[in-house]
Amino acid sequence: MHTLIEPKDDHAKRIREVFATRCEVDKWDGNARACVVSTKSLKDKKGCKAKLSPEQREALDRDLDEADRVARASKLPAACDRYKALIDKLMSCDKLPQQSRDALKQGFDAMSASWKNMEDMPPEARKSMEDACTAGSDALQQAVAAVCGW
Repeated sequence: MHTLIEPKDDHAKRIREVFATRCEVDKWDGNARACVVSTKSLKDKKGCKAKLSPEQREALDRDLDEADRVARASKLPAACDRYKALIDKLMSCDKLPQQSRDALKQGFDAMSASWKNMEDMPPEARKSMEDACTAGSDALQQAVAAVCGW
C-alpha cells in the first residue's frame, strides 16, 4: 500500500500499517491478501474489500478513518512546523543552559497540546495559532540565534 500512496509521508506509513495490522490480526484469507498485493494503482478498483468478511471490512474502515483523522490533525501551518523545528534544533544547543532549553521545550509542548483538535478549529482560531507560532519562532530566533551560532 505504501508504494501506491503519494506523498510518501507519515500518513502513507500509517495506511500501510493499518493494512498490515488488519491483515495479520483479522487473518485475511489468501484471496484478500493476493488482491491487495496485486493492486498497482489506487484508481484500480479491484474490489478487494469485498473479499473481506463484514467484520474485517468494519475493522479496516475504522482504522483507516482513524489514520485519516490523525493525518488531518497533524497538518500544521508552516509557521508551526518551523517553530517545532526550531525547538528541536534548540535541544542540541549546548551553549544554552539545559534548564532554559527544558523550559522552552515545555512551553512549546504546552502550546502544541492545544493543537490536538486542530481539524475542528474555526479559521480564526487556526489563524491565531499560526500567528502565535510565527511570534514564537521570531522570538526564539532572536533570543538564541547568536548564543547557539545559528
